[in-house]
Amino acid sequence: LDYNYLADVIGPPYTGVHSTLIKSLLQNQDYTNYFINRYADLLNTSFHPMNMEKLTRSLQSDLQPEMTRHFARWNEGPITIFGMQIARSMNVAEWEANIDSMIYWTNQRPQIVRDHLQGMFGALNQVDITLAVSPAEAGYIKINTIIPDSLPWTGRYFNGVPVTITAHPNPGYTFNHWETSSLLLTDSTVQRIKSNIPINESLTAHFEALDFDVQVYPNPSDDEFTIDYELANDTQLSIKLYSVDGKLIEELVSHESIQPEGKYSITLNKVESQLTNGLHLLLFESKEFTKTVKLIVY
Repeated sequence: LDYNYLADVIGPPYTGVHSTLIKSLLQNQDYTNYFINRYADLLNTSFHPMNMEKLTRSLQSDLQPEMTRHFARWNEGPITIFGMQIARSMNVAEWEANIDSMIYWTNQRPQIVRDHLQGMFGALNQVDITLAVSPAEAGYIKINTIIPDSLPWTGRYFNGVPVTITAHPNPGYTFNHWETSSLLLTDSTVQRIKSNIPINESLTAHFEALDFDVQVYPNPSDDEFTIDYELANDTQLSIKLYSVDGKLIEELVSHESIQPEGKYSITLNKVESQLTNGLHLLLFESKEFTKTVKLIVY
């Protein structure tokens, strides 16, 4: 359980091409930081005890119905591989006990490996980094090489090894600023930060809903509608008109073209567009936002 396999990889008792390669790469500080952070990313996700136990129990559940028949057919006791005697489960009860032992191992091992990393690379201490977004549906966060499945989320990293944290807005939102529990940022409005975290830290990415200004008048109308809208920046925008049952009537603005920042006005004529009396839907859609406006024709 406590054995330092990484030490064997980096400094084996004999010189091999693999150990020579990894030792040469680790002479580069940028690669060393990447190596440690990637190791930590995987310990915080794929090899997290909760995920490992979930996977193990899933495989156990798949195999369980066959195990009684398996032991009745193949119960031959220990086997010898390369001169080493390998013990095997003799019955279902032993098999289940061995699985419990595996789960105990995967629960205990991550922190032992972190301690190995800290000792081998001289990190000062281990820190817990908690990530969150506000509002909850507004975006997501990438830390180093991973995107947490859900937020808030906490992972363990190393003081002395800078981490890279990036806020990504979901459609309809834009990033506003970072809020930290103690870390001082040079510029809290920058989406991507790279910083050493010396103590346990919480970072919350704050987003704002995009304010897409659109006016349609007169509405209701029996003749023409005027559609006024304003773009805060160059935008690849489509404007489509749908019937209330979801059928596309007309594409007023094609998504293939990029409209420069500015104010726009479109006239929609009832006769030219062959609009029937009743409710229609005007859909504004871009990478950043989606907005629907109801039109009533009479």
